[in-house]
Amino acid sequence: AAVFVNGDGVKVDVNNNETTVLVSENAKDTEINEGTQQEKTTYVTDKSSLNAAIKNGGNIILGADIIRPQTSIYNFEKDANLNLNGHSLLRAKINVNGCTLTIDGHGQIKNTSAATQESVVIKENGTLILNDAEIYGTGSKTYGIIIEQGNAIINDGLVSASQTAILCYKNSKLEINGGKIISKDNFVVGTHGNKDYGGNNITINGGIFNGSSESSESIACGVYLANSDTL
Repeated sequence: AAVFVNGDGVKVDVNNNETTVLVSENAKDTEINEGTQQEKTTYVTDKSSLNAAIKNGGNIILGADIIRPQTSIYNFEKDANLNLNGHSLLRAKINVNGCTLTIDGHGQIKNTSAATQESVVIKENGTLILNDAEIYGTGSKTYGIIIEQGNAIINDGLVSASQTAILCYKNSKLEINGGKIISKDNFVVGTHGNKDYGGNNITINGGIFNGSSESSESIACGVYLANSDTL
């Protein structure tokens, strides 16, 4: 089956029981023979082609910076590997809903919203694996990663936020094996203070933590456990 993917959807053509994926929508073209058990790879260069690729999952490679005038939300609901390929997603928020998302490729994800938001949210037992990319919450009240009954594994890279860099909600798991975690105005890594949001598990095997406080209401510390949580 020959598959053409663009911002409007997917067109399928069947031929000789072989599957070839051809992606071309303001992007580089790539062909992969799925008969060799390889996942399809999609090169994207704009919001439209990225959203189409997210719906299909698999390997997604940025071919250019994607910059929007307002914050764009990208909802991952299928397993995917997002290779930033040295590029940036600017004014972006990523939701990981019940799937596994791996992020690598030495690029950047930035949410510059001035409102209280986050760059990445993990929900519904979803899993984020961060290898060597950088996640920034650069707005005045922005978080880096929020885990709401999900999982995150930080192997390398950078998570930096104006508020808490990584915040765990109810029954979430966080494992940090390396990388650099920075909070400019609160604790670096921790759990939510609501009494109903306990049961979180944080494992730290490595990494560099850098926390500071710019307001009297903030707590400048490395790790903060608020409830019945485990470190």
